[in-house]
Amino acid sequence: MTSKGVHHQRERIAITGFFIVLLILITGCSSRGASYKAPLPSTVNPPIYPGAQNIRRDRPPNEVIIFETSDKPDEVLEYYKDIVLKEGWRFDQESQSENYLYVEYGPCPEYRFSVETRKESTGLTRVVLEVLTIICIE
Repeated sequence: MTSKGVHHQRERIAITGFFIVLLILITGCSSRGASYKAPLPSTVNPPIYPGAQNIRRDRPPNEVIIFETSDKPDEVLEYYKDIVLKEGWRFDQESQSENYLYVEYGPCPEYRFSVETRKESTGLTRVVLEVLTIICIE
């Protein structure tokens, strides 16, 4: 077989592999039927806190946004709590703390949204917001 033929064969194998993986991912979620949950707005485009400064974003596999604000930690958590509860996230009181908010949505795929706040010695509040999507494969 010529090198051109080998190249085309490898290309077909790669494309076939891609579609097999895609089919597995779709089938894993669709096998649960009505339990599939489309992403909520804050999953696709996590809201940035009003007045946030020094914003850093890290993308996939997890969306992580780190920023600072002059507001108090409890004000930041209340802002995000209002958003996620209006959108329909599951709120588990036991997973919460004074400086931490954690909610889930799913089951397939499962989405996790967390906000952690910490008062810095500078007087600013440091915020770490993380959005995680867990793809289901059965």
